[in-house]
Amino acid sequence: MEVYKADTNQPHWKGRKLQHTQALTKIMQENWDKSDRPIPQVGDRFTEYVQVSSEHDPNIHGYSTHYKQGDWEVVRVETYTTELETVCKVL
Repeated sequence: MEVYKADTNQPHWKGRKLQHTQALTKIMQENWDKSDRPIPQVGDRFTEYVQVSSEHDPNIHGYSTHYKQGDWEVVRVETYTTELETVCKVL
């Protein structure tokens, strides 16, 4: 699991809210990945997904219709090993 978090002092903090509660959060994105790809590195950017409603067809698309490389850049990577799996927190 990868968790992308913003440092507290970063701009646009009011826009980082959990969808279901609208509570403020540092979490920008979570990725559940069981592949063998390498963990994120400093300088990487995560993918951002958006829905353009005029181009959305629920028979073809899930939520998103477009994606792009995100504006946020990884500045620190921390890994945690539990008894079950390794967890990667990306800041």
